[in-house]
Amino acid sequence: MKYRFLNCELDTDRQELTVDGRARAVEPQVFSLLTYLVANRDRVVSRDELNEAVWHGRIVSDETLSSRISAARKAIGDNGREQVAIRTVARRGFRFVAEVDGSGEAPPSAGAPAAPSADRPAVAVLAFGNMSGDADQEYLSDGLSEDIIAALLLWGSFPVVSRNSSFAYKGRFVDVKQIGRELGARYVLEGSVRRIANRLRISAQLIDATTGHHVWGERYDRVVEDVFAVQDDISRKIASIVEPALGRAEYVRSSAKQPDNLSAWDYYLRGRWHLHDYTREGNQKARAFFERSIALDPEFARAHADLALSYSRDLLLHFAEDREVWMSSLIDAAQTAVRLDRASSRAHIVLSTGYLWRNQLELAIKEGRLAVELNPSDADALHQLGNILDVSGDSEGIPMMEKALGYQAQSPQRHMQLTFLARAYVNRGNHARAVDCADAAIAQRPDYPHAHYIKAVALSHLGRLEEADAALRACEDAHPGFVRDRAEWTPYPHAGAGNQLIAGLPNAERFR
Repeated sequence: MKYRFLNCELDTDRQELTVDGRARAVEPQVFSLLTYLVANRDRVVSRDELNEAVWHGRIVSDETLSSRISAARKAIGDNGREQVAIRTVARRGFRFVAEVDGSGEAPPSAGAPAAPSADRPAVAVLAFGNMSGDADQEYLSDGLSEDIIAALLLWGSFPVVSRNSSFAYKGRFVDVKQIGRELGARYVLEGSVRRIANRLRISAQLIDATTGHHVWGERYDRVVEDVFAVQDDISRKIASIVEPALGRAEYVRSSAKQPDNLSAWDYYLRGRWHLHDYTREGNQKARAFFERSIALDPEFARAHADLALSYSRDLLLHFAEDREVWMSSLIDAAQTAVRLDRASSRAHIVLSTGYLWRNQLELAIKEGRLAVELNPSDADALHQLGNILDVSGDSEGIPMMEKALGYQAQSPQRHMQLTFLARAYVNRGNHARAVDCADAAIAQRPDYPHAHYIKAVALSHLGRLEEADAALRACEDAHPGFVRDRAEWTPYPHAGAGNQLIAGLPNAERFR
């Protein structure tokens, strides 16, 4: 759908705003807000309605809403004084008053990510059962289900069946296969909530609706002090675990397909799988699959984002044949992903990584904060922003990286996140904690050279030189030449900030 007004064109399919024929960058929430106002221009839109449409019901301050309205006005050449396009209606809300060439109904959720590929299966979240024996606790089970729906929408990986459709089965005993057929969902998430006094037990399970088989299940026990804080925490944790569980299940399904019957989604899944190798060959295979996916669907934003990630992995593991070429390819692919889906947290994460490789810290932090804002339960986004903040000297970095570890205990990137956290602790002089983090990373991924290297640095600072020497040998066994390549490693751009890393290995000369 295209809407033309003033000297602007709003293209909701491409998620693009152009002014005088030139694309204008706007934040995803601003784009969503503007789209919703334009699509509903025949009436006044209340603040509560905008809160539901753009922020999926998440409470935001009046200041936040006002700043987004101001940004939307600025993007299209309007302002709060003249209000030629976006008019504030006192005590009621806002209305788009400029003449528009274009028509169509309002999108069901203006804040939702771009429409996914048709190959991607949908997931339905059923109303969680209230097992407390108290009808007054119904708000808790319903609220948790609704929050999980909202959290899954932020990932953008899989279509999510609307709340109205999935809640139609509330209180009914219906076979999950029938639910899947009727809702057009391949996966169904169901669960229950039991509250006794101040203790809360939440159970959740993800089911393949085509077979009835369990994909994932978990139980959470909490002592309730602030019920809404617990609801928010659990819904984010469940969403952050369900998303990769869906991806793994889809990969298994895709791997059974014949090579001549693969879609863009299948190629993407296979590329994601090889990214987990953390090897030169794995990155090369992943990149080839992403390129095939893009050839079939050039507007598949996630394929472009993970193509960028494959270049970043090469840079991280010293596999890049030409660092400048690799960094340019990374940033180009990430910028394409952002252009195709401005609401994709993943696209902004990888673009943030590209800017970090170029030491453009302000741009990296901006993209990192946007990624976290778009999906607060994305452990990768939290970790990436925390890492950048640490590199820039901000003390907020370590707590954010620690928080990221709490979201996905089984994340395939956990060893990397633990290693980066270990490096941050070395830089802050907490060498014992750095060793603990490095050991945890090695336990998950013994062949990851960074973890052994950081462990050696931390052990050297603690005076445990024989152990440090053994860690360096393990690093070289995992990746010959790695210690030599790190001789002048300075991830911290500020003078003296990285001295702990360089000074920690006086016994590394023989490896260089």
